[in-house]
Amino acid sequence: MAYGFFPSFFSVDASNDPYWQDKSKIENGRPFFKKYIPVIKQIAEAGWQPVTGATCNQESIRIERFGQKDNLFFTVRNSGNQNGNCILELDFSELGVSSNFTAYEMIDGQSVKVDSNHIYLNIPAGRTRVIRITNPG
Repeated sequence: MAYGFFPSFFSVDASNDPYWQDKSKIENGRPFFKKYIPVIKQIAEAGWQPVTGATCNQESIRIERFGQKDNLFFTVRNSGNQNGNCILELDFSELGVSSNFTAYEMIDGQSVKVDSNHIYLNIPAGRTRVIRITNPG
């Protein structure tokens, strides 16, 4: 999800023990598909952007940007082994975003604290947050 890729379910040799032929695996994975695939689809359709226009104050945090100012998302991944508080700093001129934007975390379905050009996130170790930016201006 952090890179906007859909999951793949092949065995080690891509032919033995296919995921899609084991009903117990499919049913076990169904809640995850219902939760994550729509989010992955939305950010993938927005399109990956090579310039993030955002930085974070934590070294273990990885940021990817998807979309443009009217359809803008960030995936923010904590690749470290400790929970991290991240202050995501947006470059308004790069992103074309105004100072009255709002941020929404798509997985947990909650608004995110915003102050000026900063977004405040708590990201557990090994987890990814998906942030949607709404730019009313």
